[in-house]
This record gives sequence, C-alpha cells and structure tokens, in this order.
Amino acid sequence: FNNELIKAAGKLAASKNLDIQRAEFAKLSIILWELIKEYGPNKGSLYYQYCPMKKAYWISKDAEIKNPYYGKSMLGCGTTVDRN
Repeated sequence: FNNELIKAAGKLAASKNLDIQRAEFAKLSIILWELIKEYGPNKGSLYYQYCPMKKAYWISKDAEIKNPYYGKSMLGCGTTVDRN
C-alpha cells in the first residue's frame, strides 16, 4: 500500500488539473479505506461513500453525502457503502 499511496498523493499534490486531482483522489480513497478496514479509524466513525456517476469512492467523517467529484451541482449525489 505504501508505494501506491505515496505515488497517488504525490500526483494529487503536484497536479493543477482538476480531472487528474479527482482521479488521484479516487485512488487514494480506495487505498486509505483498505488501511482503515485493516487498522481501524483513529477516532470516531468514517463513511465510505460512492458516486455512481463518476464510479468513484471517497471517505467522509460525516454520514451526510457531500460528493467531492461534481461540486455544487451534484453535492448530494451518492450513497454510503460502508462504515467503520
């Protein structure tokens, strides 16, 4: 996981292109969720959420959907698929 995590985080940080940032954010979310499932969250609950239009996941500390992939236009679009 570490190499994949570092690579995706580096690409996310280095890019100024929103599409690339979103793609790397999606990769990070998958990798981080696997780590959370294995080791547990540090404090409180986390929610693994899914955008069906983008076919991508994200992690949230809130149960309420706040989709990071489409901005204000689709902020409430998505579902919670897992919780830890």
